[in-house]
Amino acid sequence: MMQLAPIALEALAGFAVGLLLGLIHFRSLLQVSGDYLQGRAIRTALLQLARMTVLAAALYVMARVGAGCLLGGAAGVLVGRRLVMRRVGKEETP
Repeated sequence: MMQLAPIALEALAGFAVGLLLGLIHFRSLLQVSGDYLQGRAIRTALLQLARMTVLAAALYVMARVGAGCLLGGAAGVLVGRRLVMRRVGKEETP
């Protein structure tokens, strides 16, 4: 029978890494948007490529570690997205 403690630890570690990645990934989206609006096409494309590559590589590594780690990581990314969107919404509201 499988032990739940290692899976729970994997999920918790995945969540922590995913949360950090989500915060960085979605906060950098604000930078990408600003660069795009200012006409910096090359910088925008490179930053967008870097954002996607880092997130995809991290999720791939989490998948190799295990399902618990991947699920925790995906949940962390979603929570990070929500936190960034909430903060950006408050910053732009008069």
